[in-house]
Amino acid sequence: MDADGRNQCALCVEYGAHGEIVFRRESRGAEQPWLTVEVRANLPVCGGCFDWMSRLLLHAALPAGRAPTPNGFPPPVPEDSAHVSSCDFCRGSLRFEAFVVDFVPAHRPGDVARLPFRASHSGRVSQFRLCEGCWTWARSIAYDDSTLREGGERRRDGSDEALARVPARPLCGVFLLEDDERTARAAAARLRVPFSTLSLAQARRFGGEDGTVCLVGAGTGPRATALLEVLSNTARANVLLVTRMDSIADAGNALQLGAGDFATSPLSFEQIAGSLDRFQDANRIEKRDPKTGLPIYRRGAGRLGFPGHVVRIVPPSGEDIRALAWLLRRFLRGYDRIGASADGGLEVVVYCPDTAIRRVLARLRSLIGDYASTLPVDHLPAPAPLRKAS
Repeated sequence: MDADGRNQCALCVEYGAHGEIVFRRESRGAEQPWLTVEVRANLPVCGGCFDWMSRLLLHAALPAGRAPTPNGFPPPVPEDSAHVSSCDFCRGSLRFEAFVVDFVPAHRPGDVARLPFRASHSGRVSQFRLCEGCWTWARSIAYDDSTLREGGERRRDGSDEALARVPARPLCGVFLLEDDERTARAAAARLRVPFSTLSLAQARRFGGEDGTVCLVGAGTGPRATALLEVLSNTARANVLLVTRMDSIADAGNALQLGAGDFATSPLSFEQIAGSLDRFQDANRIEKRDPKTGLPIYRRGAGRLGFPGHVVRIVPPSGEDIRALAWLLRRFLRGYDRIGASADGGLEVVVYCPDTAIRRVLARLRSLIGDYASTLPVDHLPAPAPLRKAS
């Protein structure tokens, strides 16, 4: 509720909560039932967001016959590959840990009958039991739906404004989804630079000496890793990995080999612009985290006219931070930097006015929940404005 006691939707900020979307983690022993370990987030939502989100996730759970889309849906799988211990989206095996998305109508029992729920227990309607990767994708959609419907925090991502602030560099691509390639080609046209689609043989000869940035689509197998292995260090440093939820492992291995940056599919102009800005900052990376390949960034001044706000995100000890980094890359604006910290967590630099950082931190904490602590640790002053020659 807000300060006036009114129910407010956590996703679109409209009033009149219709139900709740609950994100929780479960575990079990061998041959034992699933038990809730923790609730990561409990979101009141309006009727429109409740219905939209539940139907979107139902579509993601459909069996084979659904082609990959820029929504980042998990890859289609044969229908007969599902079993009682499999992820409802990708059908990957669930052993002793699972992540659940619950849709809980607020009032009338009739609401349950009108939505495609599969099971009900103790007043809670439990809809999807997922692996961590698919659950991460579902949470990222909940907090940033602008790639799926017209609206959201990143409405300007498709505008020319994002590309107007960065230096132009030629672009090329390999292994890209059709929609990602279309976005990259349109970005190149607005930057007035060439874009070329490479065959695998051409990609293996990519040199990067002329400053061209090569967008490489990571895969469910090691295709990006295999490509990076045959490239020179200069070429690797000019690779922008385009990643989906199901390609986190391939992208992580490619980052360990020295890939320059990563973005998430579906691409936006702002993600491309943010990467070009980072490529322009040649001294940005101090070193690489040996476990994940994520960069450890040097702290400098703010960028693009904004101060920088350094935020450290510390997950539980021993957790793989790559999925969390992917989620943050999708959630934060393209210009913001996401890297590893020396203590094994993540360090994010958010570029925004000082008056906006409290709201950004609030949404970050809502997105991550109690899974990790979020600590502001430094403030980077805005760069001095350029003076015009008199």
